[in-house]
Amino acid sequence: MSENEIRALCHKSRDIFLSQPILLELEAPLKICGDIHGQYNDLLRLFEYGGFPPEANYLFLGDYVDRGKQSLEVL
Repeated sequence: MSENEIRALCHKSRDIFLSQPILLELEAPLKICGDIHGQYNDLLRLFEYGGFPPEANYLFLGDYVDRGKQSLEVL
């Protein structure tokens, strides 16, 4: 991707995030997960334990990437 494409993607992503509600009203059953930190194998293990989307619903609290070797795959 070119720098301009990356910038456009970032701006569009920002617009989407800012348009989302601050409070989410979610329905059970729901699995709540956090701190994946780029560990793709851990993410797959979560899905194996709790079910794969879209059959199972998940709420991820953040920290998707930064420390693990497979941050891109996690996204």
